[in-house]
Amino acid sequence: MDTKKMPSTSKSKMESSCVKRTAHLPRKVDAALNRIQYALDMSSCPESVDVEIILEPKRVSGRKALLKDILLKCFGMRGKCVPDLRLGDGDLKTFYSSADSSQINEMDKMFVTTCSVHELGNFVSHQLRQDEGR
Repeated sequence: MDTKKMPSTSKSKMESSCVKRTAHLPRKVDAALNRIQYALDMSSCPESVDVEIILEPKRVSGRKALLKDILLKCFGMRGKCVPDLRLGDGDLKTFYSSADSSQINEMDKMFVTTCSVHELGNFVSHQLRQDEGR
């Protein structure tokens, strides 16, 4: 009987250690949010890697407002400036990895306030990568 209890307790320890490992993900997102806000406060552009981190499929309060601030403070864009692509998240990443500015400038645009977080985030990430020279 005691041997049966030991595996169950070790299993619960394994489960709790898994929970501890996944608990680090929100810290990563919080750290990226803090780095982005700090960069904006210092009047510089954040890194595209941090924007990609906050785009992970999690609930993050203030994410869309922060992305709008990046567009306004770093690129002077507001209003109707996000390309109206109507693609899924994976397709957005594929499009932005191969698109150039002339293709994007010729597209229909939608308002920053009406697009999804992922549409806005991928556009901001693309703009930052272009600004970084990638």
